[in-house]
Amino acid sequence: MRKAMSKKVVALVVAATIMSTTVVPAVEIKKDESVFVNLSSDGKLEKSTVSNWIHSSESNLEVKDKSSLSDIKNVKTDDEPVKDGENLTWKVEGSDIYYQGKTDKELPLDVSIKYSLDGEEIKAEDLAGKSGRVKIELEIKNKIYKETSINGKTRKIYTPFTTASSIILPVDKFKNVKSDGGVIISEGNNNIIGFVAFPGLQESLGIDNLDIGVDLKDKLVVEADVDNFEMGPIMITATPELPDLSALDKANSIDELKDSLNQLKDGSDKLLDGTGKLKDGIDLANTKLITASNLLKTQSLQEKISLITNEDKTERARKLIKDAYFAKDIDFYQANVLISMLNAENVNKAMILMEDYQRLATKENKELLSSTLNMVEDLEKDNNFTRLMSDIIKTKDGYDSIDQTTKIKIQQLLSQINPTNIKAVQGLLVDVNAAKTATSPIIEEISREIKSAGGTSNYLYGLNKNLKTASSLIDSSSKLESLQGDMTAYASSYMILKAQLAAAASQGGETGFAQKKEELKYMINVVYSQSSTEVAKSLTNYIDSLNISSVSSNALAQDGAKINEYNSILPSLVQGVKSMESMKPLIDTTSSVLSNQDSVNALGKLFNDVNDPTTQGLIKSFGEGIMSLSDEDLSAIGETLNNIDNLAKDLETNKSNIENITELVSGLSNNTELKNNLFKFKADIESSSELISELEGLLKDTKPSDVEKIRSLSSQLMSMQNDLKNSEDILRITNDALRSGNVSQARNLISALPSLEKGISELSIGSKELSDGMKTFHDNGINKLYTEGNNTISSIDDVIAVKDELVKASKEFSSFTGKGEEMDGSVKFIMKTDEVKVEDKAKEEKKEVKEEKKGFFAWLKSLIFGED
Repeated sequence: MRKAMSKKVVALVVAATIMSTTVVPAVEIKKDESVFVNLSSDGKLEKSTVSNWIHSSESNLEVKDKSSLSDIKNVKTDDEPVKDGENLTWKVEGSDIYYQGKTDKELPLDVSIKYSLDGEEIKAEDLAGKSGRVKIELEIKNKIYKETSINGKTRKIYTPFTTASSIILPVDKFKNVKSDGGVIISEGNNNIIGFVAFPGLQESLGIDNLDIGVDLKDKLVVEADVDNFEMGPIMITATPELPDLSALDKANSIDELKDSLNQLKDGSDKLLDGTGKLKDGIDLANTKLITASNLLKTQSLQEKISLITNEDKTERARKLIKDAYFAKDIDFYQANVLISMLNAENVNKAMILMEDYQRLATKENKELLSSTLNMVEDLEKDNNFTRLMSDIIKTKDGYDSIDQTTKIKIQQLLSQINPTNIKAVQGLLVDVNAAKTATSPIIEEISREIKSAGGTSNYLYGLNKNLKTASSLIDSSSKLESLQGDMTAYASSYMILKAQLAAAASQGGETGFAQKKEELKYMINVVYSQSSTEVAKSLTNYIDSLNISSVSSNALAQDGAKINEYNSILPSLVQGVKSMESMKPLIDTTSSVLSNQDSVNALGKLFNDVNDPTTQGLIKSFGEGIMSLSDEDLSAIGETLNNIDNLAKDLETNKSNIENITELVSGLSNNTELKNNLFKFKADIESSSELISELEGLLKDTKPSDVEKIRSLSSQLMSMQNDLKNSEDILRITNDALRSGNVSQARNLISALPSLEKGISELSIGSKELSDGMKTFHDNGINKLYTEGNNTISSIDDVIAVKDELVKASKEFSSFTGKGEEMDGSVKFIMKTDEVKVEDKAKEEKKEVKEEKKGFFAWLKSLIFGED
């Protein structure tokens, strides 16, 4: 790449890119317009006169012209144009037309001239004849522009004008002349200040000060020491045509330079950004590390770090993760079913069941269960129980062997033994005693009845039947006495079964009740599967016959009352039967006699012997026994007889159950697991009483809103389990992090933090020095080089971009007062200010300033570049 361009070369860029090449179009008619302007001494417009020259390459033409001038006058011939508004038609014989006229049209340039004497502004007419340090300021402003978009920016493009101004200062009046913006040319007796300006060009280019060797100022400042101030007119010429200057090097050299600067700038920017980010990153790391280090020293964080550094806490954290895994995998299906049942209605039912439990779990029932279980233990060791059950079976079998007719007769006999009939016998005995004392004929009547064949047969047959029934009843007294204890045991067993079912119903409702029934049936089948299937079938049928109302608190209470009633009745019944044992020999003997027909016949004779003293004593004793019975005794006898009747019916109804009870007791004895479970059940009832009381209290205090809260809490627990399932990866990561190897690495890292903090701090200091150094290099070196170089190149780029617009505007301004459509045109302005003279002083001889033949632009070149 070449070295930096010289200022003169850059100056050439400005002029050359604006002007490039002025091409004269191949036209036949051209109009040259010269505008002569008279200005006041301060630059204000006074008068404008325009001189036009129309030149044609052919003669004798009719020329179509256009002009806004007034007082048009042909200055060469007498030919006059045909006027139609501003349109002019010239008919001439030759090829040239010269005419002039006047115009009051505003000039495209604004000229301002200011005068100062010894630092004070002064009017030109007041300055004449004065002496001192004078300053003259000439400023030319361009007033014609249009707004155009250049490289995406809206720019004002002024019609380009090249102006050349000259101020002539006689050397005998003006000393120590200095010029800012102009060129001082010493010529004989005068100093000529030449000033070339391009008004509006600086604004068109969009730069304030382009260091290109040519000052684009629109203002000329001249200072000098003056004696008796006088000054001739200031001359100003202006044209939209610019001089043809040499071109620069190819534009791609500038592009390459610009690309290199951009690459250098981009690289420096990236490097600066990188060092800045490096510093920021290290500073951030240092800050974070210091913050972390300080946090690590706080009490709260030290406690958290102890999860890693403290082995005991680490182990507990590992256990917590294991617990989380366990909770994640818990099957909550049954819990969900239970929760779905948790509502106000079910809570109310549970309260009812708890109340039922409280009624069942009385001290008496607990003692009953305890005594039953103890009895089972005792029965396991008591051989008499086995014999007792065998006797019961035999009794049952004996009862079963009685034909139905006999059973009916027994029922009839028992039905006759009632308080009413006994009272009737008491009355009869009274009557008998009365008859004895009154020598009643009743005995004779009875004797006569017995003696008769038919009467004896009927009478004694009925007596024999009743005596056999009484004998059988007396034989069963021991069995009835054993049955008393057995029925208590059996009733307790049945109550235990019902208690288990009641507990299941209380806890699980219909579902729990049904489930418990199945469990009991299963145990019964296990116990009796090999010993007695009939017993198992009977018991399971009994359990199947139960429904949930059978184990309600009211039903159980009725069962308990019935058992208590039986327990009070059976002893009286057994005692009543036992009291008749003393009569058994007599009854048996009498029944034996009456069973023989011959004996029946002999009874007639026996009746006749009734008055025998022995017989009378017996009758007396029997009568006294009958007569000694009170109403309470009679009521007890009636109840006992009813119970006997019920017992007979129960034997009939429960004959299979008796066998089942035997099998059940045997099964309990042989089934250690079931027996242990019953004892455990007893212990659970005793140990759970306080818990059940608390549950009952809790249920009483439970409101519907509490139930909803519990359901909500349960739902949250389910949601928590789902969260654990969805976060299994987190559990896995945490669990893995707590492995011994990872924990050891973490402990080593924590131990290394102080060393790391020191290293990062040193690295932070170094990165700051690197970043600061790079910033200085970037700002003072690369960035400045890029900015200044790129500004210059960018300005040149803008100049190149503006060039076409300036050339276009220059070509468009080809006339001031108008021209024909088929004409090419050119225009120039020649402006002259009034001279400043002392009026009373003799006029000096005018000195003519010759116009050199080389022309205006040649003279302008000499001003700019010092050419001859």
